[in-house]
Amino acid sequence: MHDVEVEPDELRKSAEAAKDAAAEVRAVDLTAVTGLAAALPGSRAGEKSGELDAHWEQNATTWASNMDAYGEKLTASAESYEASDGAAEQVFGGLGDF
Repeated sequence: MHDVEVEPDELRKSAEAAKDAAAEVRAVDLTAVTGLAAALPGSRAGEKSGELDAHWEQNATTWASNMDAYGEKLTASAESYEASDGAAEQVFGGLGDF
């Protein structure tokens, strides 16, 4: 059987990194393409720039929300591992290290 070791503090660090990444993406100004229509009048790229803006905005919003949820799940996992370790320590606490 393989040994699995989980460090709850590392899970929490990863959770914070996920939440920070989500905040960074939310802060990005995705409206830069809105000027393409005026800069490229009559072009297909100019016509499609409005769709691209909406597409980027939707994808960024979804990605950031997913990263927040991922961070929350990592935090919940850290708490669960700590609770399991605490319960095992209660049962086996007096036996020392094996």
